[in-house]
Amino acid sequence: MNTSPVRVRIFYPADPLGVVPGGVDTFLRGLIKFAPEDLEFSLVGMTTDEAARPVGRWTRCHIGSRSFDFFPVVAMKNAGSRGKVPLSVRYMLALKSQLAGLRSDFDVFDFHRIEPSLLFGADSRPKNFYFHNDPQTLRLSASDNLWKHAPFIYERLERKAMSTMASTWCVRDSGVETLQQRYPAQAGRIRFIPTWVDDAVFYPVDERQRERLRRGKARAFGLDPGRPWVISVGRLDTQKDPFMMLRAMRRLRRHGIRPLWLVVGDGVLRAELERKVVDADLSSQVCFLGLLSPAEIADWLRASDVYALSSAYEGMPMALLEALGCGLPAAVTDVGEVRRVVTPGVNGAISTGPGSRAFAAALANVIDSTDEFGGAPALAAVARYHPDAVLATAYKNYRALGESMRAVRLAAVEAAAAPADPARPQIPALGIPIDALDRDTVQERLLSWAALRQSRYVCFVNVHSAVHATRDECHRQVLLGADLAAPDGAPIAWTLGAKAGARQPRIDGPGTMWQLCAGAADQGIKVGLYGASEATLLALEHQLLRALPDLQLSYVHSPPFRDLSAEEDAAVCNDIARSGVGLLFVGLGCPKQERWMAAHRGRIPAVMLGVGAAFDFHAGTVSRAPEWMRESGLEWLHRLSSQPRRLGPRYLHTNSIFLAMTAGEVMHRQRGRRRVAFPTLSDEVTVPLNELPPFAEAAPPFLPQPAMFRKGLPQKPRPFDGLVARLGSHLTADRGRLVGFISSGGGEGTSTVARDYVSALATRVSRRVLLLETTSDGTADVGVPAKHPMRTRPLPGGGLVASLGGAEALRALVDLGPHADFWEALRLQFDDIVLDLPDAGGSTIGLALAPLCDGVVVVLEAGQTRAPVAEWMLADLRQVGAKVLGAVFNKRRFLIPALVYRWL
Repeated sequence: MNTSPVRVRIFYPADPLGVVPGGVDTFLRGLIKFAPEDLEFSLVGMTTDEAARPVGRWTRCHIGSRSFDFFPVVAMKNAGSRGKVPLSVRYMLALKSQLAGLRSDFDVFDFHRIEPSLLFGADSRPKNFYFHNDPQTLRLSASDNLWKHAPFIYERLERKAMSTMASTWCVRDSGVETLQQRYPAQAGRIRFIPTWVDDAVFYPVDERQRERLRRGKARAFGLDPGRPWVISVGRLDTQKDPFMMLRAMRRLRRHGIRPLWLVVGDGVLRAELERKVVDADLSSQVCFLGLLSPAEIADWLRASDVYALSSAYEGMPMALLEALGCGLPAAVTDVGEVRRVVTPGVNGAISTGPGSRAFAAALANVIDSTDEFGGAPALAAVARYHPDAVLATAYKNYRALGESMRAVRLAAVEAAAAPADPARPQIPALGIPIDALDRDTVQERLLSWAALRQSRYVCFVNVHSAVHATRDECHRQVLLGADLAAPDGAPIAWTLGAKAGARQPRIDGPGTMWQLCAGAADQGIKVGLYGASEATLLALEHQLLRALPDLQLSYVHSPPFRDLSAEEDAAVCNDIARSGVGLLFVGLGCPKQERWMAAHRGRIPAVMLGVGAAFDFHAGTVSRAPEWMRESGLEWLHRLSSQPRRLGPRYLHTNSIFLAMTAGEVMHRQRGRRRVAFPTLSDEVTVPLNELPPFAEAAPPFLPQPAMFRKGLPQKPRPFDGLVARLGSHLTADRGRLVGFISSGGGEGTSTVARDYVSALATRVSRRVLLLETTSDGTADVGVPAKHPMRTRPLPGGGLVASLGGAEALRALVDLGPHADFWEALRLQFDDIVLDLPDAGGSTIGLALAPLCDGVVVVLEAGQTRAPVAEWMLADLRQVGAKVLGAVFNKRRFLIPALVYRWL
């Protein structure tokens, strides 16, 4: 039984490990921390610590006992400030530039802002969305959202994004009502979710501990422990309205009440608030504590007397629940869902009016009643808002959304890992392996599967399907997991023929369907039809039985246009199974039919074929091109003339993209076949590829880096981008490439270079990469001879690292050298395998393994290695038959003139 979890990827500019103000960051932290083992989260966000969590790299992080993968696309040193360019804009631009590498390897999208979801509109994987406030608050004058200046544009974008959401949540009841009124068709998928308090961090202490904590903080910050301490936590912006609190403090002073106000947080209003505090002569009563970690905030809450919330609007503020969880009574404005947890006269007070007078009265009431309102009444209010209880429904929703995509993903992984079948030659087109077979072989294979009623599915890949797979990860995974992907469409067949150097016939859905029906009639195989309208199916059934009277058409069903319920879907599966069909033709249209087949593989005992418009063609409801046009690749012209409005824009768009991408593939392959000369350190110095040109990429920032552009947007170049691009252009294989990194002796940093190269491949170009290294220990694993066990683990920054262990760790790689099946299995499972070879100066093992690689990269310490050493190493590698791709000058401490390297 496969226990792979459902994978959820969050897109939001958050850093759950940093000190960041805001309830959304706290929400995400809890969402990850309390997730069950069958859910796995990853986050594409922002970083407040580039050293620990660098921009542009996957990092393995931990919250509590849970780990998650974190990929920051932007950095922000002070999370409480606002730069010249808003963080949301910076995040969107950076996310767009990294989009290609962030699409794969997850099952469910999770969004907390509208903007990022718009970048994935074409991706059919399920999308989940959280509104952290009522959308109507956007139009409030107190709103800190920049969209308040253009609310009509935002609402139009919201409408577009909501049309793609599989589920939506809001932390405010009025927000649920607003959304249900705006989107009545989705009302059943819009639900309320409360926030919660993490009682492992925010909990009360006894009076003795509280007094000790209070005295310590009073000494450290020069505070008067005898005064009431009023604390507020949150961003200093217009939503939290700190000026309301300041005005209330002035009113309390006029009435002889002089509490201390502890301000936890930062934001755009801090400088102005500090100035107004001085102007109001309240400096002795206000202490700005800045940004604090959750544990530090909890200590300040436990040491304080009253929690104050002066917000102009809220959802269900988590800071309020955390304060109550520490036993503090609260004085709050009447906003959001505060009445769920604050009961006037029991555990706090709610302002009865909009001005500072009413809020000051609420504060005074709570300050006078801290002993009565605090403690047990406060704790009782949040007892039912425990994360396990609150998030159970959300986690159940993730499972329901991701289960079908998880099955598709695992099927694609299984197909990729399966040993190569010599009887199934495949050639990639836009990254999709297409079966290069003739019509008779395809028909014979499908009928043999159908006779045994094997549960398989077949995709007929045309230009539209192949291009759609580049934008829709779900569709790509479906095509990768297909039992047979046939070249439907002349451009696909021509592309395969050009790459194989032989003519590839077009194997189209309608033609294959008719041939299979004829073969099924001869062999007594039952046939079923699923899809299209009842009228079309009636006409199709009539045409098939008139032409093939012996055909056993035992199942015909026209499903509703909407998605089926679980009960309806189970009934369909049972009906198909009872009918005994061996061939089930599915006519739901691309990509719906492909997703349906992949989701039902293993549930329907039949060969499923997504034949698209074949139902209409054979039923006679749509005219098909003459045979001469089909054979000459002009069927598209006939269809275009029949339906110009529907097919014209699609053909123009997809065909243009297909031609451009295919041309790029061809040029890339041609560059890999010829000898290439490219510069070392300056444009004036070039050397042939087989004479060890250095890749001057592993020593930033000392080398000048040219600006990079993608789709017109400037993108900061990353270390090793050049190395990835250059090695990729010199390795002709699309998959299973084996590259070795070797040095002349210890200390050059070979392992570091190899790891960074693996991470760059995994994150920048979305390759499945394995780094193979040696260690002095290990545990047994499947697929490796028992004498030399191997263990694998994720590599921080992306990719997978495998460690070979045993008493003779270095000798393990040599012993595995003759095992061709071992290396072939690795090549089938991974796009790239990187060998961290032992240095040539320490042993002969590195030189012995170098010929196994498709190419070897030499790592030289730029400040230490001299020309004779490099020349000796180059000669040894050539002598053993290794293909040297180039060199990396590592540990460059200063800019060395290009002339120094002319000897290379």
